[in-house]
Amino acid sequence: PPSAAAPVTSGAWPYHTSRPFILILRLDDDAKTWTAVYRSEVAGSPGVATGSFKFEAIELDDDHFALGQDHRLLLVQIFNFREAEPPRLLGSVRTTFAALRRGRPNSALPPR
Repeated sequence: PPSAAAPVTSGAWPYHTSRPFILILRLDDDAKTWTAVYRSEVAGSPGVATGSFKFEAIELDDDHFALGQDHRLLLVQIFNFREAEPPRLLGSVRTTFAALRRGRPNSALPPR
């Protein structure tokens, strides 16, 4: 299986038994500390046949996510929820609030 740092590309989702959730963090003014601003619910396993997950749409409020600064750095992480162990990082992307807002549904997350 690919490592946690391996990028997820189009095609078959290699984590078909996963129960993923999304965590979004913003970089604080000190440029060292990350603050969690959003955590999704854990998605159910889609099964081998479909390989797709549905997450609830979220409202991107720049005051909450980026403190009113469109170019503030955000970190979007996708984890696999595991009952008896810490969550496993499946992938992540650093982007800005402006780039994230420009993203289109069902497309790759835009890098910063």
